[in-house]
Amino acid sequence: SPYEVWRDKTGKTTPEEKHAVAELEQVQLGTLLEPKIAEMYTIRTGRKVARVNQPIVNAKFPSFMRGNIDRRVVGQQSLLECKNVGYHMAQKAFGEAGTDEVPEYQLIQVMYYLMLKEYPEGELAALLGGNTFRIFNILFDAELGELMRQAGEYFWTENVLKDIPPPASTYDDLNSLYAKSRPGLPVIATDEIKIAALEAARLR
Repeated sequence: SPYEVWRDKTGKTTPEEKHAVAELEQVQLGTLLEPKIAEMYTIRTGRKVARVNQPIVNAKFPSFMRGNIDRRVVGQQSLLECKNVGYHMAQKAFGEAGTDEVPEYQLIQVMYYLMLKEYPEGELAALLGGNTFRIFNILFDAELGELMRQAGEYFWTENVLKDIPPPASTYDDLNSLYAKSRPGLPVIATDEIKIAALEAARLR
């Protein structure tokens, strides 16, 4: 979420929190299965892919706008993102192969990388529920790319540089805001907590 990114960019994410994320089973499985998903993509399409071992940057964009793609498609202006998807999400959030019907946050992720690479298209290969493999095609949308650029610049200047948190958008965000509270003790209503309280009311 934007709040989680803000905490990371402002150095508020603790080493313990980062370690806990790295230890999540779904994160570990995603890392282990990524090469196999990329291999299956090559088997299905005949197109070779290669690792990209450094962040992608583009001099046309602010230096803080960068990303790490899973693979580039050899000989083409295209990239590949590999996803291991659980059964329940696979049932409700993905469409047919060849479409761009993937969860919004994954679509935005690929679109963001396409913007930085100035590629016309990319693909997302997904292992769904452990036994179904689909490849989704995502075409770059210049209008959406411009909106992402504007949003990224606003977030960096108004939230990160000014150390002002964006509104919480998930219950995990709210839990992070309340991490220092203790049952039975009064809590000082900081600006962060006021924002979280308003957002909690909206989320209900």
